[in-house]
Amino acid sequence: MTGTPDGGPRRVLLGEFGPSGGLFHFAFQEGAALAGRGHNVVLVTGPNPELASITPGFRVLSGFPTWDPTAEEN
Repeated sequence: MTGTPDGGPRRVLLGEFGPSGGLFHFAFQEGAALAGRGHNVVLVTGPNPELASITPGFRVLSGFPTWDPTAEEN
């Protein structure tokens, strides 16, 4: 992925509802790689993501409600 037409970095938003597991890991690695190329990346996921970014330009945010079939009802 190259930058914007003027040569600057892109702003990339990735979404993955599950905050853990294979698809989350794939999105996380993709976001880290894009940020490593100079783009500004945000990965929005469910509550309590199992990984946190240490890559500059890459943030992981909890923003999606995720249904947990193992959670006890109150």
